[in-house]
Amino acid sequence: MFKKKFSASEWQKDVECTGKGNKTSNAIRDRKPCGAKINLTINDVFTTHNLDYAGKKPIHFTFKCPNCGSKTDLNDKELPREVKKVRIFKTEESVDKEKTKHTLDENENDM
Repeated sequence: MFKKKFSASEWQKDVECTGKGNKTSNAIRDRKPCGAKINLTINDVFTTHNLDYAGKKPIHFTFKCPNCGSKTDLNDKELPREVKKVRIFKTEESVDKEKTKHTLDENENDM
């Protein structure tokens, strides 16, 4: 019996909007995490950075809640390596553009 090869494009995870890791970003935009349960796909994940005490900029894998707009960091250890490799250079802006294009394409197909 063969084991199906992992496909990053099929990755999904049930997560909760907690705002964890983005308190400053959420506070600046006056966003309070809503606690919504979200079925996350690879297309929802982007990277964020912050400056730590040593002056380094660690990378965090983040998602933005579709309900309240709060950002939450994902547990890096729970993300498959393949997902990290695909999403490492994605920014919040690029994810928003992808979603807008996808919505526009769907609307054109409905006409």
